[in-house]
Amino acid sequence: MLRRVFRNALLGAVRHSGLSLATILVITLAFGATSAFALFAFGSEKIIDYYESRALVTAFFKDDATEEQILALRDELLERPGVIEVVYTSKDEAFALYSEQFKDRPELLESIPTNILPASLDVRTESLDILPQIAEFFQGNELVEEVTFYQDVVERFKNLVNVARISLLGLTGVFSLISIVVVLITIGLIIHSMEKEIEIMALMGASGAYIRLPFIVQGALYGVIAAVISGGLLTLAVPVLFPYVRGFFANIPLPDPSIFFQLAVVGLEIAAGIVIGTFGSWVAVNRYLKV
Repeated sequence: MLRRVFRNALLGAVRHSGLSLATILVITLAFGATSAFALFAFGSEKIIDYYESRALVTAFFKDDATEEQILALRDELLERPGVIEVVYTSKDEAFALYSEQFKDRPELLESIPTNILPASLDVRTESLDILPQIAEFFQGNELVEEVTFYQDVVERFKNLVNVARISLLGLTGVFSLISIVVVLITIGLIIHSMEKEIEIMALMGASGAYIRLPFIVQGALYGVIAAVISGGLLTLAVPVLFPYVRGFFANIPLPDPSIFFQLAVVGLEIAAGIVIGTFGSWVAVNRYLKV
């Protein structure tokens, strides 16, 4: 029986090819939004991890702070929980870094004394949540001239990413709802066009399951085909789009999504396609078939 059900479902899709193609196209658009959401989530997560790993507090010290005092503060910070790294930069090292950065503009170096740049400590932590505590630690120290703390930059980026994620997720939900409605309408139109055939099958003693199941399987088939098309487009899009994304974030080592990630997305889309197609066609069958 299952063999006949699948054969009849496939024949029904081919027989009403115009409606089938339109339905598959709509569901493919839904899965295209899903793929875009998955790629955006992957890339944004990597970018956030990169920025969080490089978020730090920098303390610049007064000229009268000795190296021994600064190193003592460094050792104290290294003992604090959550502190990953504390880098000391002396006045001479700061000037060397400045000179290297502006080596092509000697006019910026000629009038600057070698000891004008302050010594500093750069503190990196396991989490952004720890950085305010480190900033407070420095701000209460009389040896410190200035503290720079860029948590707000990372937080703003995270907020923008979250808004974009919610928007893409909402778009995916809207397309999924539209897909269910389109499947419902498509199967309903097909049922209406086959009224006489359905009546004949019922008169010949065909069971309700025998008549209904091909329509339900046909809806699921639409979802599977759309998911496979979307997965193929995803596979083609990754090597094309990600070089441009990496070019935009030139300083961030952004890897391509792995083949396992892409297969997982396609697998989830196939499962979602079966659910969307089956649900839409089930509603149509229960609404328009009286057998």
